[in-house]
Amino acid sequence: MANSLEIDGPRFKRRFYAVIIVAVVIVFPIWWWCWFNPPTTILLVRHADKMDGDGNVNLSDDGKTRAEVLIDVANEAGVAAVYANQWCRTAQTAQPLADSVGHPLTVEQVSHADAGLGGCSPPITVAMNRLPPDIDTPAELIDHVLATHAGQVILIVGHSDTVPEMIEEIGQGAFAPIQIDHSEYDRLFVATTRRYFPLPKLIKAQYGN
Repeated sequence: MANSLEIDGPRFKRRFYAVIIVAVVIVFPIWWWCWFNPPTTILLVRHADKMDGDGNVNLSDDGKTRAEVLIDVANEAGVAAVYANQWCRTAQTAQPLADSVGHPLTVEQVSHADAGLGGCSPPITVAMNRLPPDIDTPAELIDHVLATHAGQVILIVGHSDTVPEMIEEIGQGAFAPIQIDHSEYDRLFVATTRRYFPLPKLIKAQYGN
């Protein structure tokens, strides 16, 4: 009996250490993946229908209606932050949702001389946070969002040229190129990615009439 215990003791220790090693090698990476690298969902839309003209134009009546529809589309998703820039049409598109979810509108600063939210009609009345001026490209905005809002759902309102660029930055070559015609205001893109080992996914949808 004593000899049997002497033999089984070392075997038990070896098995115990083997279980510890397996836990460290397999379980710890899975825990790290889930805790420190959660998926982030980014909803991207072009601004809603705008009035005719160039420069810092406002939303049209159809655009204001579409911006209200965006509340129903995105509200149930648990949006944690809403982003736009210093063009009236993007901020006006984002404002109803930001007001509905009770979050300030995070505004990307624009160096263009015509940009600014002071003269928008309807005015931008929701609370605003302004991004640092060095975040001034679609790629830098996506990097900021992934670093700041890991594991959350974010809405970004952009333009027909910047939304495809942001999708490209999220996909890192995984998505086919996106094009948005100047007459299209109803495109909604739902991109899911992670900051590390991204494994991005993209859903294309429409909202409003």
